[in-house]
Amino acid sequence: MQPNFCYASICNRGVVQLVRIHGWGPCGRWFESSRPDHAISKEQSDEVNRMVMHPVLAAVAPTITCTSGESRKYHNTVLMNSEELQKYAAAQSIAKQTIDFLKTYIRTGRTEKEIKEAAEKFLREKGVHSFWYYNIGAFVFVGKRTVISISGKKYQASDEKVQNNDLVTVDLSPQIDNYWGDHARSFVIEDGKVVAEMQSHILEMKEGVQAEQELHRYFQGFITKNTSFEDVFCEMNSKIETMGYRNLDCNHNLGHSIEKDMDKRIYIESGNQKTLADATLFTFEPHIKKKDGNYGFKYEDIYYFDDSSKLCVL
Repeated sequence: MQPNFCYASICNRGVVQLVRIHGWGPCGRWFESSRPDHAISKEQSDEVNRMVMHPVLAAVAPTITCTSGESRKYHNTVLMNSEELQKYAAAQSIAKQTIDFLKTYIRTGRTEKEIKEAAEKFLREKGVHSFWYYNIGAFVFVGKRTVISISGKKYQASDEKVQNNDLVTVDLSPQIDNYWGDHARSFVIEDGKVVAEMQSHILEMKEGVQAEQELHRYFQGFITKNTSFEDVFCEMNSKIETMGYRNLDCNHNLGHSIEKDMDKRIYIESGNQKTLADATLFTFEPHIKKKDGNYGFKYEDIYYFDDSSKLCVL
């Protein structure tokens, strides 16, 4: 049965409180209440979470009514329980393991195609079922091609080979049972193998990776759950500019929400007034190039706010 509508509110520490809700849950259980700010039990809270997370409910876009009385329309996921979070974390963990694997795999002579194929093979061996971004598991660029920013619709890995001193960027998009991972890193190659940026003697490479790390630190210190996507866009692009870099993204955005449907992502872009709290999980992924440089750098993590409003890296 399809639900009529779903209203809920969340107190400051993330405890679900019922303002008004009625509809059929996935277990066939009917919920109805109209008592403002009526605290519900953990069992009821879990059931509400399951209702909101249910694909039928997601399809009709549940409405969250805040304790302030403000009503916001959510395009997809609103509440996420610990089980859901663990499923996202599992996909992201495999992405991180793949990055570690690539540190030993990438070396002089490897091509974009070979790196892409090796990464996707590793992802599948670790339990990834599919790839959510246009069926691309690893978005790989080598050398001066790292400045390229294109849609996955147009992407084809090339035969460009890793040089003795070079840069490789890899952006991973694993999916397990419709739960995404999204993780990107830049690999500095020196004397034919991957090295930590601190060990590199190539100034542009060293500074580029460090600039990415600094941007993430600044981002973590700047945002709150009430920061809008547009505010992040403006602040972080200004930071990129003052650091002497350019945003290379083809759409000039800096990240997006994590969804179950790729077409429902919302972006860190100009004009997006939704707050970070409107996205259960979101990425920060600046693709940057030093203004007088030759290479493009990537560094991406998934973030979320926990029940105490603390920012966490998935």
